Amino acid sequence: LRTCAILTTEANSTIEPIHNRMPVILDERDWAAWLDRSTLQEQLESLLAPAPDDVVVWHEVSTAVNNTRNNDSTLMLAMAPNEEASETLF
Repeated sequence: LRTCAILTTEANSTIEPIHNRMPVILDERDWAAWLDRSTLQEQLESLLAPAPDDVVVWHEVSTAVNNTRNNDSTLMLAMAPNEEASETLF
């Protein structure tokens, strides 16, 4: 059985204006330790920190993302400056 989980942590200052949580983003240097079953729990817990502010960028997108029938790469495009933004992203 293959499973997946998304671990979250408190938001960094880039994401905080959007939401108070963000996914944990491991630095590539920490991948091996994360996957090594012998890594101590304390070391693993230290990796569950907000990513540096420059790791993630964001931009507003069209409200078309809210409709599950829409499924194409244009949903990721930045909203044009003259389009009306939604009140919240979540």
